[in-house]
Amino acid sequence: MRKYRLVAFESPKSSYAEAFRKLTSNIGYATLDNPVQVIQITSTLENEGKTQVISNLSASFAEKGKKVLLVDLDLKKSSLHRAFGLLRGKGITDVLTGAVSLEEALETYKHNDLSVDLLTAGTKVDFPETILESKVLETLFTKLRGLYDVILVDSPPVLLTIDPCLIAKLTDGILYAVSFASTKQKEAKAGIAQLLNAKAKIIGTVLVNADARYGLYSGIRYYGKKDYYNGYNDEKDLKEESK
Repeated sequence: MRKYRLVAFESPKSSYAEAFRKLTSNIGYATLDNPVQVIQITSTLENEGKTQVISNLSASFAEKGKKVLLVDLDLKKSSLHRAFGLLRGKGITDVLTGAVSLEEALETYKHNDLSVDLLTAGTKVDFPETILESKVLETLFTKLRGLYDVILVDSPPVLLTIDPCLIAKLTDGILYAVSFASTKQKEAKAGIAQLLNAKAKIIGTVLVNADARYGLYSGIRYYGKKDYYNGYNDEKDLKEESK
């Protein structure tokens, strides 16, 4: 059963889908000097919208004619497969252990004229950190870069595990998801600081589930590098901005 609605695929004329087109464009503007191919998304804690963002963002890249792959590296609590209505079958852990080939592990999601590929988390492992630090994972990502235009990587929340900092070494930049409803500014700053201490490159923050009362009708808002540390994740900030 699907846990998330893929609005950008299913309702391409909606304001929500348009918000993801703007997000795609903003990513391009923010990285003009250093274009990104592999984009990681994370958040501060669980249930703050990162998988919702990455799933719908894939549609706007596919609309541009890009060959898109989504990779689930949230190995402890994967959810990308549920977002697309898939079972947790063979995936990236199985590819890395040699249990299946990459071609056997890949899944394709199609809706009308759009399609994206998925490499789900796969069989659960006891120590994900070992896999995330492995040479074989680095080699796999090198191969994937040669096969896809855009690779979107779902990673765990920053304050729960060191995994996002390890994954950052494989990616070109990070989108940081912030929930209007639940993310605390102090915690978000701590999460961002942790990534920066690991020398990760943050492209910007994405405000998820924003309140329509403040003019953010789409529920999605992007903030670039100059804004991501201070954030716009509390009601007072949005009230002032909407005046």
